[in-house]
Amino acid sequence: MTSRTPQDALHRAVQAMRQTFGTMVSEHLVLIIVRADATVASIGYRKPVRLRSASFGDLWFSLDVEFRVVQGEDRRYRATVRQYAYTILDSPDGDREIIAYHWTPDAPLPQRPFAHLHVGASILSETHRRKPWSFQGVHVRTEPIAAEHVVRMLFEEFGVVPLTPHWEAILARSSNALRIFPPDDHRSRAHP
Repeated sequence: MTSRTPQDALHRAVQAMRQTFGTMVSEHLVLIIVRADATVASIGYRKPVRLRSASFGDLWFSLDVEFRVVQGEDRRYRATVRQYAYTILDSPDGDREIIAYHWTPDAPLPQRPFAHLHVGASILSETHRRKPWSFQGVHVRTEPIAAEHVVRMLFEEFGVVPLTPHWEAILARSSNALRIFPPDDHRSRAHP
């Protein structure tokens, strides 16, 4: 989805993100404009938000997504997701990850610039942990993960209860509005 101005492109992306996550939580996403020209912005929650799961009880979710607005050859603007952290937690304090998807393509080494998954220690029960082996610090490579795929996974695999019966249609619209990276930007690919 393209726009005539950077501000409009950013507004459309933020609206799509709010609609996507609004299918599972009522808390409002916080937008922080990083650059005055509105070409870089970050969106997320102030603290982890509660998710109601029919399968697992309460889960907690943390989100941090950075958008960058780019101008295409057609001179129209498009907001793209340039980095993210989607984290599923088992407590509201934010320090017990179940799983987390991260992508920071501009991160300097030794950080992991490729899209990856963290498997938290809390995903394994005490009786099933194999010591001394641990998932701590392991970065499992993935392709970039779109926001709507994370929400769909939470509904279908974690039993999170949707706030609307029309969640599938909302996620389909979001998929058309949000892009993970500009198609011509080779640096943002998942596997450099």
